[in-house]
Amino acid sequence: MTKVNKRFDFQAQRESIRRHLNKYTRKAFLTLPGMDKPHILDIGCGSGVPTMELARLSNGEITGLDINQSDLDRLNDKIKRNKLSGRVNTINRSLVNLNFPYNRFDIIWSEGSAHIIGFESCLKAWKRFIKPDGYLVIHDEQGNIEEKLQQISHYGYELLTYFLLDKDLWDREYFAPLEKLIRKARIECADNPNFLKDISTAEDEISFFNNFPELSNSVFFIMRKRKGERNISNKTRMIEIVKQPISLEELISKTKTTGSGCVTTYVGLIRDNSKGKKVASVTYRDVDGTAVNKLRAIADEAKLKWPLENVAITHRIGKLKVGDINLVIAVAAGHRKEGFAACRFIINQFKKKLPTQKAEAYLK
Repeated sequence: MTKVNKRFDFQAQRESIRRHLNKYTRKAFLTLPGMDKPHILDIGCGSGVPTMELARLSNGEITGLDINQSDLDRLNDKIKRNKLSGRVNTINRSLVNLNFPYNRFDIIWSEGSAHIIGFESCLKAWKRFIKPDGYLVIHDEQGNIEEKLQQISHYGYELLTYFLLDKDLWDREYFAPLEKLIRKARIECADNPNFLKDISTAEDEISFFNNFPELSNSVFFIMRKRKGERNISNKTRMIEIVKQPISLEELISKTKTTGSGCVTTYVGLIRDNSKGKKVASVTYRDVDGTAVNKLRAIADEAKLKWPLENVAITHRIGKLKVGDINLVIAVAAGHRKEGFAACRFIINQFKKKLPTQKAEAYLK
């Protein structure tokens, strides 16, 4: 008969493996500006591996929210052992039934729970609980990053950055050590039904990872809740869809900053020929009302690729005649190299993604 090791704590050792990923929690947190004892809501906190790391990093007040009471009990034990009862507390509540005062939290944090209601629903539902200029950090499955960037802008957030945790990283730092732990636990806990249930759950997680590798990449999105376009700070994007003529001078004036070494620009014009025909006019339409969000997503990508002071994109819609300006891109940067590179990137993405519908009329 196999001897059972009653002191073997499978969940504790699994949490030790999960702490390998705390370096990415730290990376995301250190992206945020310094705050004095922020109030953080950790949604889907589980047994609190990221929660305890956030408590250490922030020196703030943490509320861990989850629907699994056994996980919360483990977190409560950690809180007590680390003498954090005055700063860290737990709530047993579903993330679909949040009930907090509006503008309550400096930061809402979520690692691995956004998929339950969907990334877009999280952006929409949780925004009301974040203070103006507060922050939202979501660690979610990769999905369609371009679509998520558009949703971030659409729901009133400014993307600070995002970074990818790919399948190889997950395999190396979490799933391979977990498989090793399971093999050990099968020996140590062969006749313990409680541990066998935990082991089976871990095996299901590994099976999903192996069967659906395309879903194994994940992304940290770090964003700030915008107060409104008029209150955005100097280092921001100014994205507009307009019907009136565009003033290049005005756009440059509002784009440049005291830290700018240059403002690189692109000015798009309506030319008098296309496809071998004489052009009479060109009409642009924002058919589904999403053009601004698509342009914001392009600007976000540029800002992540290069250290930019400001990005402005103004696109004119309606019926335009030959010689009219249809698009102006202005990039304020510390140096011309990144300024020109970002400007070129933005126009190429504009041409590729075509945020508005274009119709040409020709002379007979």
